[in-house]
Amino acid sequence: MGSVKVQGLVKRYGEVLAVAGVDMDVKDKEFVVLLGPSGSGKTSTLRCVAGLEGVSGGKVFIDDREVTYLPPADRDIAFVFQSYALYPHLSVYENLAFPLKAVRAPKTDIEERVNQAAETLRITRLLARKPTQLSGGEQQRVALGRAIVRRPKAFLMDEPLTNLDAQLRTIMRAELKRLQTDLGATTLYVTHDQLEAMSMGDQIVVFNEGKIQQTGSPMEVYNTPANLFVASFIGSPPMNFIKGSLSENRSSLQLEASLSLPLPFSNAILQALEPGGNYIFGARPEDVHLSDEPTERSLRAEVYVVEPLGAENIVNLKLGEQIVKVRTSPTFVPPIGQQLWASFDPDRSHLFDPKSEEALR
Repeated sequence: MGSVKVQGLVKRYGEVLAVAGVDMDVKDKEFVVLLGPSGSGKTSTLRCVAGLEGVSGGKVFIDDREVTYLPPADRDIAFVFQSYALYPHLSVYENLAFPLKAVRAPKTDIEERVNQAAETLRITRLLARKPTQLSGGEQQRVALGRAIVRRPKAFLMDEPLTNLDAQLRTIMRAELKRLQTDLGATTLYVTHDQLEAMSMGDQIVVFNEGKIQQTGSPMEVYNTPANLFVASFIGSPPMNFIKGSLSENRSSLQLEASLSLPLPFSNAILQALEPGGNYIFGARPEDVHLSDEPTERSLRAEVYVVEPLGAENIVNLKLGEQIVKVRTSPTFVPPIGQQLWASFDPDRSHLFDPKSEEALR
């Protein structure tokens, strides 16, 4: 296996700038997830690395060898498509063997690699079947097997689980991560699904509007988002955002309806802020604590609605005209309209600049 490096990558489609100067460094044997909404540039970046799209600027390296202008066949990579792209007239064995036959590998090598891949993916019993006789999960395993037999420097995967149902996607996430670990395979994996990114990636690269917003481990991007976009895109339910203006003594945010939100930050952070300035306070649903009585730095709120989800409840609170979601135990079901007191974990609260959208804390 090998590393993948992208330097100053630019990709234009006519007047549309799809990728705007991306730098990325994927280490050997690392599983890196490119995460972002549709049109954010993640798939264009992957296809440029694969050679399926020509670059408009920048360089691509695979295992420290520049491949920017090489055709896909000369880059020593394997690409797994969203649509599986299996040959319907060929058996599973023949689909697996196809990339090896294309490079005229010896028959004994083909047989050994195909059987080894089939055993690894637990599809040996399917080798004689045609793709139309397989389930979605089985077809995905065959598509992965066709990539594995090549033993490439890197695997590139473009939303490979999208066409599976929710239950099978959950199973295949774990299977795919375990397979990548066992193979020690350098992998770039594109998805818009944050659950896939959080559960599978060693590193997550968050894309938006053709640029990288943040790179880090799953817990880094979850716990310390670099900006409003990352904070809102990662997490389900997403982070709560409360807008207000900073009080003259810098101790709280003044909200609408004459509400005041005490800020749980150190004096060093508060003293760097501008009194009267507008700021956005952020807290994840699990970092909001509820009580029947007021506590230090708590804020009175009204229960707007409760969403029971089985293993947990999401309590929606109304703070003036703003809604705050709180993750609670499944046994906590307050009635609509009840008055509660909400406080925020001081070690896990965030503050953002509404103009730059960058995290201040």
